[in-house]
Amino acid sequence: MKNKLEKLLSNMCLHKGGDSSNWRVYDCGEVGGCYELEQWSDEGEDVIITLRGATLAELAADAREAWENFDADEHAVQIYLAKRNGDENARRFYAAAPDSLRELLADARNIKAMHRWVYRTLTKAARAA
Repeated sequence: MKNKLEKLLSNMCLHKGGDSSNWRVYDCGEVGGCYELEQWSDEGEDVIITLRGATLAELAADAREAWENFDADEHAVQIYLAKRNGDENARRFYAAAPDSLRELLADARNIKAMHRWVYRTLTKAARAA
């Protein structure tokens, strides 16, 4: 399954012209299938999407749930507040993130789009399988 997923992602392009081969796929080693997809956002956030499933259809369903549950506004505000009010570890962790809430929101919306792309890509692959 991992090789199929890696091949699928490396042969597709992101909607904004990015190269999906930038996605890294890691096998979590769990029984029943678990994969982490990793890529950097436009503003440099390390985006990791963890999917569980033994088939492409199960992975697509998990990707849909991850996409639907990702709240871009909440994500941006959490980072903004951590940079402003967080402890030293939080400020250090988000040091590279923009200070502007507007930029954080734009990046969070891009991350939401990345989730959607993963969901749609896996759904198409599941239908074709």
